[in-house]
Amino acid sequence: MSNDKNVKTAKISYIAASSAITLMGLLLLIFPTFFSNLIGIISGVVLLIFGIVKLYGYFSKDLYSLAFQHDLAFGILLIILGAVLLFNPIKLLNFMYIVFGLLGLIDGLLKIQTSIDAKRFGLSAWWVSFVLGCIATVAGIVLIICYAKSSSVPIALLGIILTIEGILNMCTVITNVKGAKPSKKVETYFKDTDEEDKD
Repeated sequence: MSNDKNVKTAKISYIAASSAITLMGLLLLIFPTFFSNLIGIISGVVLLIFGIVKLYGYFSKDLYSLAFQHDLAFGILLIILGAVLLFNPIKLLNFMYIVFGLLGLIDGLLKIQTSIDAKRFGLSAWWVSFVLGCIATVAGIVLIICYAKSSSVPIALLGIILTIEGILNMCTVITNVKGAKPSKKVETYFKDTDEEDKD
């Protein structure tokens, strides 16, 4: 499979997984009680699948290496956390809120960094990842604070952060993953970077 096909497959997989996470978040937000008994299993499956997708994205080697640049470590982390949750979803239910709060916080901050790099490359939609990254960061902090104040956290809050995370990752991939020839501004950026390294 050629590199372009790898990038295209990774992009489609990422969008599909992000869409599924967004949908799951909306369902938890709208029907929190209906999924209350399955939340541990659902969370484990979501983390496991998205971790695999992130790893595939990292090794696809897209043009700018922006959207997937942190996905090796992040993908492995998600797979481990997903497997742990699936192993004992009931006992680790409370632990899950901290996990998703931290993931929202960390992923939001990483996407803010990605957006700043995208701006340097001259990508016009860099601000989308920046805004959504800020929202995800705030949502992660709110979830952690709510859990710290009370161990009884509404499932709807989990639905909110899943929805935000799904939209954030989807938009980041759509706006930053490219398989075409780089623009002159991007070529100039890499040229200047190489010259600085030589100096």
